[in-house]
Amino acid sequence: PAIEEIVFRGLIYENMKKKFKIQYALFGSAVAFGIFHFDLRQCLNAMVLGIVSVVIYETFSDLKASIIVHSSANVTSLILNYICSVNGSIKGLIFSDLGQIIIMGASIMALVLLIARTVKIKGVAGIIKLFN
Repeated sequence: PAIEEIVFRGLIYENMKKKFKIQYALFGSAVAFGIFHFDLRQCLNAMVLGIVSVVIYETFSDLKASIIVHSSANVTSLILNYICSVNGSIKGLIFSDLGQIIIMGASIMALVLLIARTVKIKGVAGIIKLFN
């Protein structure tokens, strides 16, 4: 996670932010992060994680914060994979289309809560800066 955050947030996102509007840099670096993960389902989840990581990075102005979020996502994935290897019925739910929709919905809810938290930390102007 640390290397990926340095590359995708510290280098790619920061360089895109210098050349494009911040929302293009946010979504562009998220798409690049998703494509880096190759598999379609991993790609979509990685794109969401890429967006969340940029918001975290911008909120705290610190790459360590996005590294912690990325590491937490990876640990969660490892735990879910372990649970799935023990109990096949959970694996069927998690990797089904319904499971993916639930995971994406939870990710979107987390992003909304993160944006609300960012407003408290940086004010409305901080959020508008991300999506303006």
